[in-house]
Amino acid sequence: MMRAKAGAAGLLAVLAFAAWTMQPKPALDMTTTSAIAPAGGRGDGFRLVSTWDEAGCTLVAGRAVERGGRTLSLAPGCIADNPELAAARYWLDRPDGTVAFSAADGRIVAEFAMADGAAFESYYPRQPVMTLFAGD
Repeated sequence: MMRAKAGAAGLLAVLAFAAWTMQPKPALDMTTTSAIAPAGGRGDGFRLVSTWDEAGCTLVAGRAVERGGRTLSLAPGCIADNPELAAARYWLDRPDGTVAFSAADGRIVAEFAMADGAAFESYYPRQPVMTLFAGD
Protein backbone atom coordinates (compact mmCIF):
# COMPACT_ATOMS: atom_id res chain seq x y z
CA MET A 1 0.00 0.00 0.00
CA MET A 2 2.82 2.34 0.89
CA ARG A 3 4.48 1.58 -2.41
CA ALA A 4 1.31 2.44 -4.35
CA LYS A 5 0.99 5.78 -2.56
CA ALA A 6 4.62 6.65 -3.26
CA GLY A 7 4.22 5.66 -6.90
CA ALA A 8 1.04 7.72 -7.27
CA ALA A 9 2.70 10.74 -5.64
CA GLY A 10 5.72 10.39 -7.95
CA LEU A 11 3.50 10.09 -11.01
CA LEU A 12 1.49 13.12 -9.91
CA ALA A 13 4.70 15.15 -9.45
CA VAL A 14 5.96 14.16 -12.92
CA LEU A 15 2.62 15.09 -14.51
CA ALA A 16 2.51 18.45 -12.71
CA PHE A 17 6.09 19.24 -13.80
CA ALA A 18 5.31 18.28 -17.41
CA ALA A 19 2.19 20.44 -17.44
CA TRP A 20 4.15 23.39 -16.00
CA THR A 21 6.98 23.11 -18.57
CA MET A 22 4.55 22.88 -21.49
CA GLN A 23 2.77 26.14 -20.64
CA PRO A 24 2.95 28.62 -23.53
CA LYS A 25 5.22 31.61 -23.00
CA PRO A 26 3.21 34.82 -22.41
CA ALA A 27 3.16 37.22 -25.35
CA LEU A 28 4.54 40.74 -25.15
CA ASP A 29 1.93 43.15 -23.83
CA MET A 30 1.78 45.77 -26.61
CA THR A 31 -0.43 48.09 -24.57
CA THR A 32 2.34 48.62 -22.06
CA THR A 33 5.35 48.49 -24.36
CA SER A 34 3.90 50.87 -26.95
CA ALA A 35 3.92 53.58 -24.28
CA ILE A 36 7.70 53.34 -24.00
CA ALA A 37 9.57 55.57 -26.43
CA PRO A 38 12.14 53.77 -28.54
CA ALA A 39 15.74 54.52 -27.60
CA GLY A 40 17.57 56.90 -29.88
CA GLY A 41 14.45 58.68 -31.10
CA ARG A 42 14.61 62.18 -32.50
CA GLY A 43 13.73 63.78 -29.15
CA ASP A 44 10.89 65.22 -27.13
CA GLY A 45 8.37 67.34 -29.00
CA PHE A 46 6.73 70.43 -27.53
CA ARG A 47 4.27 73.11 -28.59
CA LEU A 48 5.28 76.67 -27.77
CA VAL A 49 2.38 79.13 -27.39
CA SER A 50 2.86 82.80 -26.55
CA THR A 51 0.66 85.72 -25.59
CA TRP A 52 1.48 87.26 -28.98
CA ASP A 53 0.55 84.19 -31.05
CA GLU A 54 -1.89 81.66 -29.66
CA ALA A 55 -1.52 79.41 -32.72
CA GLY A 56 1.90 78.42 -31.45
CA CYS A 57 4.73 76.51 -33.05
CA THR A 58 6.59 73.27 -32.52
CA LEU A 59 10.04 72.58 -31.18
CA VAL A 60 12.08 69.47 -30.41
CA ALA A 61 14.51 68.93 -27.55
CA GLY A 62 16.86 66.40 -29.11
CA ARG A 63 19.73 64.25 -27.94
CA ALA A 64 22.17 65.24 -25.24
CA VAL A 65 25.40 66.85 -26.37
CA GLU A 66 28.79 67.06 -24.69
CA ARG A 67 28.27 70.54 -23.28
CA GLY A 68 25.50 69.25 -20.99
CA GLY A 69 22.35 70.34 -22.80
CA ARG A 70 20.21 68.87 -25.54
CA THR A 71 20.03 70.12 -29.09
CA LEU A 72 17.05 72.38 -29.73
CA SER A 73 15.19 72.61 -33.05
CA LEU A 74 12.64 75.39 -33.45
CA ALA A 75 10.06 75.70 -36.21
CA PRO A 76 10.27 79.02 -38.11
CA GLY A 77 7.03 80.23 -36.50
CA CYS A 78 8.70 80.24 -33.08
CA ILE A 79 11.29 82.74 -34.25
CA ALA A 80 8.72 85.02 -35.91
CA ASP A 81 7.00 85.42 -32.54
CA ASN A 82 10.15 86.12 -30.55
CA PRO A 83 13.25 86.98 -32.63
CA GLU A 84 15.50 86.36 -29.60
CA LEU A 85 14.71 82.65 -29.95
CA ALA A 86 16.61 82.61 -33.25
CA ALA A 87 19.81 82.26 -31.21
CA ALA A 88 18.52 79.29 -29.16
CA ARG A 89 20.55 76.14 -29.81
CA TYR A 90 20.32 74.10 -26.60
CA TRP A 91 17.66 72.92 -24.15
CA LEU A 92 19.01 72.87 -20.59
CA ASP A 93 17.26 70.79 -17.89
CA ARG A 94 18.24 72.36 -14.58
CA PRO A 95 18.41 70.59 -11.20
CA ASP A 96 15.66 72.83 -9.75
CA GLY A 97 13.18 71.69 -12.42
CA THR A 98 13.40 74.80 -14.59
CA VAL A 99 14.28 74.72 -18.29
CA ALA A 100 16.40 77.21 -20.21
CA PHE A 101 17.14 77.76 -23.88
CA SER A 102 20.73 78.81 -24.47
CA ALA A 103 22.62 80.23 -27.43
CA ALA A 104 25.77 78.62 -28.83
CA ASP A 105 27.86 81.03 -26.76
CA GLY A 106 26.10 79.95 -23.51
CA ARG A 107 23.93 83.06 -23.21
CA ILE A 108 20.46 82.29 -21.82
CA VAL A 109 17.75 83.19 -24.35
CA ALA A 110 14.64 82.04 -22.44
CA GLU A 111 13.83 80.46 -19.08
CA PHE A 112 10.80 78.40 -18.09
CA ALA A 113 9.41 77.12 -14.76
CA MET A 114 6.79 74.47 -14.06
CA ALA A 115 3.27 75.82 -14.51
CA ASP A 116 -0.15 74.35 -13.79
CA GLY A 117 -0.58 70.88 -15.17
CA ALA A 118 2.03 69.49 -17.53
CA ALA A 119 3.31 72.79 -18.88
CA PHE A 120 6.24 75.16 -18.46
CA GLU A 121 5.73 78.93 -18.47
CA SER A 122 8.41 81.48 -19.28
CA TYR A 123 9.67 84.00 -16.75
CA TYR A 124 12.46 85.34 -18.99
CA PRO A 125 12.06 87.24 -21.22
CA ARG A 126 9.15 89.04 -19.60
CA GLN A 127 7.34 89.51 -22.94
CA PRO A 128 5.90 87.61 -24.64
CA VAL A 129 4.85 85.12 -21.98
CA MET A 130 5.49 81.70 -23.53
CA THR A 131 4.07 78.33 -22.50
CA LEU A 132 5.55 74.94 -23.41
CA PHE A 133 3.13 72.02 -23.72
CA ALA A 134 4.34 68.46 -24.17
CA GLY A 135 3.35 67.26 -27.62
CA ASP A 136 4.33 65.04 -30.50
